[in-house]
Amino acid sequence: MPPPNLSLGEPHGKESSSASMQRSFPGAIGITALVLVITSSGCAKVHVTTQINSATDFSQFRTFSQDPPPEESPSSPRYTAALGALIQSEIARQLESKGLHPAREIADLRVAFRVSGAPRTRMVNAGDPDTDYYIPQEYREGALVIEVFDAGGSAIWSGVGHRKVFQNTNVEKVALQAVDAILAEFPLADRGS
Repeated sequence: MPPPNLSLGEPHGKESSSASMQRSFPGAIGITALVLVITSSGCAKVHVTTQINSATDFSQFRTFSQDPPPEESPSSPRYTAALGALIQSEIARQLESKGLHPAREIADLRVAFRVSGAPRTRMVNAGDPDTDYYIPQEYREGALVIEVFDAGGSAIWSGVGHRKVFQNTNVEKVALQAVDAILAEFPLADRGS
């Protein structure tokens, strides 16, 4: 299943061209995380794709900063300021576990995130497996995008996590799973604290 249109300019998948990275992240500064704000009872796995600027030496980075969380939006009705703070905290925890430290002044890396979700409907069996009676089930398809930029504002890495989220989904739990799954792919080897 392809991720929702994230306006990054390129298809989501592994990519190493510096020119493609610049086209994918025009004028952006920071790491952008687009969060899955969908509820799900079925599809529990967060699907992750990444892009990387292979010319970047990730071992040189020591510090990071984060942009303020995005505002609440009607396009992502289950995203709240509290969820934004939770996501920011988990991003920081994951980056610190890889040996990066919050910057006191100028950071080597910048992080920002955003949330996106699109309403969808699917047909599901009405509950009796012996019948062909199907009813519509509404859900949201969302994604968490984390983009990493160096201190000069050049895009060096992005990860996108996406999944279906249904009404009974615990969005806090899904958001934490998405951050963890995405940043597990971040190319900085764990260096410890």
